[in-house]
Amino acid sequence: MQRNRTAPRRAFTLVELLAVVAIIALLIGILVPTIGAARRAARNTQTKGSLQTLQTGLEAFRGEQKIGGTFPPSYSDGDEDSGMGVGRVTSPFTNQPISISGAGLLVWALSGADLLGTPGFPKLGQASWARASGSNSGNQAARDSNAYALYPPGHARAGEPVHTRFMYIDPSGIPLTPPGETNGTFRVPAELRAGVTAVRQYPMYLDSFGQPILYFRASAGGRNMAARDRQADARAIFYLEDNWALLNPGNRPSGSSPGEYTLMLDDPDGGRHRLPWVNLPTGANAAQDDLTEPSFARYIRDRNVKARFQPQRAEGYLLITAGPDGVFGSKDDITNFEPDAR
Repeated sequence: MQRNRTAPRRAFTLVELLAVVAIIALLIGILVPTIGAARRAARNTQTKGSLQTLQTGLEAFRGEQKIGGTFPPSYSDGDEDSGMGVGRVTSPFTNQPISISGAGLLVWALSGADLLGTPGFPKLGQASWARASGSNSGNQAARDSNAYALYPPGHARAGEPVHTRFMYIDPSGIPLTPPGETNGTFRVPAELRAGVTAVRQYPMYLDSFGQPILYFRASAGGRNMAARDRQADARAIFYLEDNWALLNPGNRPSGSSPGEYTLMLDDPDGGRHRLPWVNLPTGANAAQDDLTEPSFARYIRDRNVKARFQPQRAEGYLLITAGPDGVFGSKDDITNFEPDAR
């Protein structure tokens, strides 16, 4: 009897196995960057959409005559005379003075500091709106003088805002800093990833990469392009100090806590962000000089104006995000203007 013999199976040789591994590695090498680029593009698109939403909200805020009829401030009106300190406000969460950035005031203007709607920036009989920006659920007089006051427990409207509120940006419609461990604290996702331990005391809108969206309002009647702070130049259009809390830990307003001014992110190339303050050239031909150093002034300058230093959007506001690389002032920033990020 003749038996059927099964042909022996041929195994992969080492060379063939290595070839397969090399092909798989090559495909991974091709696909991973492509997937990463697609994700970045999607996040860029999402961030641009967020900026458009903010611009719509800002226009609506300006159009509401009941709360001022102008774009919201990007710097507190608190000063030493009002007992607040420069650049500070009263926290609606703790009723204590805190320093705040333009990025924080943007949320106060469009969603409200407590995210229940904004009352605007009324003074309510106090020396400044910064002083009146707190919350109080006590007696009627205290509630009347605090912009974020809520009716107390036992009241027929318990938990509702005492003063009229407007909601220009739904808090669920744009990324926001998540709450921290205690009431009135917030954490920036990009800071946490970078190992920054700063705890923010106010909410901020975020881009799709988890970084704050900076807001600078042009000063009404400003004549000079930009300045480091109001003490240095009271006639500037834009001031870097409006977002000191996120950009310059070494230049703090007097009376502020160093812990509130931790640098948000470092440049992965070894430097820091590219929006420092560098003094503008002076002299007869100053406006013709090229601002060669990376700086806030060069970043916002309108390069089409040759006769003088002129910022872009001098009658409005600037919105700035750090983009995919997490570095403010670099070429991949997403903004509402055309920055000079050479």
